[in-house]
Amino acid sequence: MKIYVGETVKNAVNSKNQPVTKTHIAKQIGLSRTQFYTILQDQEMDPAYVIKIGKVIGKDFRKEIAQLREFPEEQFFVKEEVIENGMTFEELKSEMIDLQRKYIHALEDIRQLQKEVRNLEKMGKIPT
Repeated sequence: MKIYVGETVKNAVNSKNQPVTKTHIAKQIGLSRTQFYTILQDQEMDPAYVIKIGKVIGKDFRKEIAQLREFPEEQFFVKEEVIENGMTFEELKSEMIDLQRKYIHALEDIRQLQKEVRNLEKMGKIPT
């Protein structure tokens, strides 16, 4: 039996705030990376996969997918488990967001330095 999931699961997995790799998710739910990508492309999915994916990424899909509300609540229990490198999902997510902020700040610094170099070149203070 498959249920309609539309883009809900795919969007959650592809979210920029998702610190868990697709390869890791596939491994955790017992699929190859190729198989995982294949099921993500479908608008319909086996509920067991939806539940398993939700557990791995720390998301309860019952709010978005009404058909899942028929399943017992204990199937959706997402325990705080260590995912990679001894870190929990929330710790990984927090670290990823911090790194993202630092990366954006570094890019802004580079852009500012490039602007200053162009201005110095225009003024003839440094050779082009």
